[in-house]
Amino acid sequence: MKIRHIISMGIFLVLFTIPVNVFAVDFEITDVQIDVYLKEDGQAEVIEQHRYDFDSKFKGITREVFPKRDSSIVHFEAYENDRSLIVEKEESLYKIYRSGKNETIDFNLHYTIVDAVEKYEDGTQFYWTFFSERNESDYGDMTIVVHPPKKASEVDYLGYGAAYKTGALKEDGSVVFSFGAVEAGVGGDVRVVYESSLFPELLAMGDQIRHELTEDLQAIQEEEAAYLKTKIEMGTVGKFTIPGVLLALASVFSYMFRKRHTTKSLAQPLKDAQFVPTEKLSIPATIQYTMPFSQGPEMISASLLDLIRQGYVKQVTETSFELIDVTGTKDHEAALIDLLFRKVGDGTHFSFDDLNAYTKDKKNHQSYGKGLMNWRNGIIQESKDAELYDKKPGLRWLIGFVSVALIPIIIQFGRYELYAFMTILIVLAVIGLVTAIIYSPKNAKGFAIKEEWDELRDRMKNVRVDEWGNLPVDDKYRAYIYGIGVKDARLRDMYEQFERAESRTASQRDTHHMVYNPVFATQSFHTANTNASVSTDGSSSSGSTGAGGGGVGGRGGGSGAF
Repeated sequence: MKIRHIISMGIFLVLFTIPVNVFAVDFEITDVQIDVYLKEDGQAEVIEQHRYDFDSKFKGITREVFPKRDSSIVHFEAYENDRSLIVEKEESLYKIYRSGKNETIDFNLHYTIVDAVEKYEDGTQFYWTFFSERNESDYGDMTIVVHPPKKASEVDYLGYGAAYKTGALKEDGSVVFSFGAVEAGVGGDVRVVYESSLFPELLAMGDQIRHELTEDLQAIQEEEAAYLKTKIEMGTVGKFTIPGVLLALASVFSYMFRKRHTTKSLAQPLKDAQFVPTEKLSIPATIQYTMPFSQGPEMISASLLDLIRQGYVKQVTETSFELIDVTGTKDHEAALIDLLFRKVGDGTHFSFDDLNAYTKDKKNHQSYGKGLMNWRNGIIQESKDAELYDKKPGLRWLIGFVSVALIPIIIQFGRYELYAFMTILIVLAVIGLVTAIIYSPKNAKGFAIKEEWDELRDRMKNVRVDEWGNLPVDDKYRAYIYGIGVKDARLRDMYEQFERAESRTASQRDTHHMVYNPVFATQSFHTANTNASVSTDGSSSSGSTGAGGGGVGGRGGGSGAF
């Protein structure tokens, strides 16, 4: 396996693992302003302003508001400017109807939180989560302002999660939490404590509360310090781990290179000097072995021609064929005969018209796909049975184990926001895993076969017409079939000369004087594969919110569109 192939597969798998979400509505929530007006009776009037920028059709937006225990949400209303909008409630989900397409709209949401605050001897707190980890939409710029009933002088406040270090106190006692951009899946709680005299209508429900903010702040700071300390330590780990993994992979690839060089030397005495290599594998198996990704319609076309070459099938017209004999067929040859002549054809005859009609019928798609799978598996099995690979299980297990062992380190890099280290290690781990899975170097015998057919393709660059004409008919056929299967234009260019040469059997030569047309056959199989849906070769969100944990101050919520 060449190193560039390994790297290409690694990059492909990295891209393949990136999740792709398909959303019904394309939108962004660019600005959110939430104003909370606390009342003396303990209720809170909330006004939310959400600016949506839609890039598709939409029917409306959603807002999920989960009240915390012993609180409730009432009088939920929605407006666009001064126009009232229809609101439907499904438990804690509110659907606001306002349809349109490719517009920017400001939605104003009004509601009341009943029992929004808790009164203690040393203060009364408002502790709430307006969005939580359950939220599935990004917010471009969010601001939450908590307003006291009157001017306040004894104010303590603290933000949790995304709200940490975002708060600022104004002269009238209002607290402004300026979040900025907030990603989906991130929670943020706001907590403000005012003097209890601002809420005379409430009864105190406990002793002290302000000390909890001090203790929480201290705990957050200690956690933050521990986080930073561990982040520095993980950075040190990364500085040693990544060079170590790079050195290990370099050693592995160096070994692979040396092994390939040694195998190449051992293969030289095993190669024959024939213009067209002697047949050590069937032509379809040779194509699959030397060009592993040649599994498309060209390969089927080449395999059918190989059946003609061996006398199992006779070409009757340019588009029709007759089954002559099945004695001695290999498994993949028997599978292709079964598919083309017994399933598609009438048991003895097969035509491309039959193939087109068969694959147009949806009820035959599964049977056709299964038949192709049996044929392909048979070809691969022939290569495996020939024992042309040095599987190196010990080395592969070691590489795989080391690559898997990197996963916990990768997770830690992500946890501590060391994204450069994380990305590099992911790529290295994927390269290692791909190497462990697919590394199966050719042994000397297999290498000799690969080089013989590679050299044939090089010879065809400068082959003379008379040199080609002097080759035995069977050699011409095998070279020609190989060229069809690997999509080699130089070999396919010999079609006109080959058409004027001898046919496979005397009867064909005397009566029809025709040669298999690979272009037409390949196109027929391509059409059939397309008909049967068979492989020819081997920032926004919609809806409101899903399941997830709520915040500390309330049960959270989120935003969306539909």
